[in-house]
Amino acid sequence: VALALFLVGLKATEKVQQLPKFTPQDRGEVLTMLTMLVAFVWVASYIFRGGLAMLRADDLPAAWHGALLAVLPCGGAWIIGLPFGIWAWIVLRDPRVRQEFLKNRRRKLSLILRPSSGE
Repeated sequence: VALALFLVGLKATEKVQQLPKFTPQDRGEVLTMLTMLVAFVWVASYIFRGGLAMLRADDLPAAWHGALLAVLPCGGAWIIGLPFGIWAWIVLRDPRVRQEFLKNRRRKLSLILRPSSGE
């Protein structure tokens, strides 16, 4: 994410220096870069959320989705995400890991549904 922000910042600085000659093509390039940046940040944040869910073993669908996005070639660090995404899929298929997710979900639901003693 930091690298993407840096690269977009460099390109934006280059475009600002051409400001008197800012053409419709430049406007289209800036819009495309901003759209790609938003998409990249969204994908990276969802991969991070999936990794955090896997670390805490509290949200199995988020962990699966994060692993899937890590495997897809949709980011600058795809070559790093590919082996980790495959590893996450292998780990998430383990019945013991699924059981841990289920146990943590039940524990969280019991804490939410438990009536408070102060009322």
